[in-house]
Amino acid sequence: MEIKQGDFIEVDYIGYLRDSGNVFDTTLEEEAKKAGIHSKNSVYGTKVICVGRQYILKAIDDSLIGKSESSEYELELDQENAFGKRELSLIRAFPLDEMRRQKINPFPGLQLTLGGVFGVVRSVNSGRVTIDFNNPLSGRDVKYKLKLGKIVMDNEQKLKGLINVLLNIKQEDYTLEKKDDEFILKAKAKINKEIKQEFIEEAKEVMFNLKLKFE
Repeated sequence: MEIKQGDFIEVDYIGYLRDSGNVFDTTLEEEAKKAGIHSKNSVYGTKVICVGRQYILKAIDDSLIGKSESSEYELELDQENAFGKRELSLIRAFPLDEMRRQKINPFPGLQLTLGGVFGVVRSVNSGRVTIDFNNPLSGRDVKYKLKLGKIVMDNEQKLKGLINVLLNIKQEDYTLEKKDDEFILKAKAKINKEIKQEFIEEAKEVMFNLKLKFE
């Protein structure tokens, strides 16, 4: 069956830097371990995404339309279609005293979030801290190997896919029950009220007539 916008599809992928061949992202836990990029905070396993909602990189999302279930293909992306070009305007300097007032002890390579934006400290000298707010993969050409599964029709599977992709919660860290025609989601960790509401609104938009609540 041909994939179209709005379909839920199973996707596995491995992302490589095109120049070095190094793996920088994957849904496959064993591949992540082999590449030395495994993270205990990541949710591994086949993703179930809604095509057209850009739950993954836009260029990958766009490439899915018109493909067939259970197909495999490679996708090469230049920096503009991957994570963007590096922009000098996103490299900024801050007073070292200001960092210390925020109880931050900066050093080159430190990853941090300021004002809700992720950045990496590039240098600390002369009382100034230089932070790069570019995506770490900006300016890099990449390649993806993609393996597609089936188009998902079951609402519970769709909802579990959304929980994985949008909430980044492992399956063992929540329960999903159905009473009558309503799904009830219980997560072990506390979830912000606004995030809950945003998730419910998105789920209802892509899954028509969905009834869902958190407990």
